[in-house]
Amino acid sequence: MKITQKQLRKIIREELILEYGGRPYDPTVPGDQRRSPTGDAPPGGAFDAKVEKMADEIGDRAAGGYEPSIDGSPEAYAEDILDSYLQNPPPPLDQMEDLEYVLTKPMYREQVKNAVLEYIGMMTEGKKIKVKKRQLRRIVKEALDINQLSLEDLEYEHTELMGHLSGQASSGGDIRDIETMGEEIVNMRDRMHALRTEQGLPEKDYSDNVYYSAEKVVQGEIKYRQRGH
Repeated sequence: MKITQKQLRKIIREELILEYGGRPYDPTVPGDQRRSPTGDAPPGGAFDAKVEKMADEIGDRAAGGYEPSIDGSPEAYAEDILDSYLQNPPPPLDQMEDLEYVLTKPMYREQVKNAVLEYIGMMTEGKKIKVKKRQLRRIVKEALDINQLSLEDLEYEHTELMGHLSGQASSGGDIRDIETMGEEIVNMRDRMHALRTEQGLPEKDYSDNVYYSAEKVVQGEIKYRQRGH
């Protein structure tokens, strides 16, 4: 069975929560009142469940682009990125119903902001975990079969992986993992180039994007290949 990158990050995230301060549900604790004892949809109704899902997706995406040396404190970054998503939501966030309402309603915006901060914290704490990197790299590579993805799906996965690579590169992640992600991104761009050519679409310019650290790694891999390696 193949798993997506997001599912893999969710598994790691849940393990991190247990490893670093995770505890059972406690209805007497503020915040726990917003979720159920089983971790399923919160008891507040369908819309609260929807907001929780939105917060998780936005938090995962936003945290991937966080670069401490550029963005400053996580709190300031979280506010800035939510303002950016409110004004110009990138795909697939632009397809989210009620995104504007959630990001302007103080109670819901705070929930989304906390999700961003939680994911940033996960990235930081993740460096402390001892993992079998060779096994992890193999799982990720198997999970991402780019030849079976549509152009739209590839664009989404490309953005997700760029964000993750940016976080790893800017926070001193494992060099082998960084190089592997760089290789995967170049492979994805090659596949997207082929699909655009088949569909008569113009080539995409990646030189102007917010993931500076990631793009530096990718350009290094491109130059490495151009030298015939």
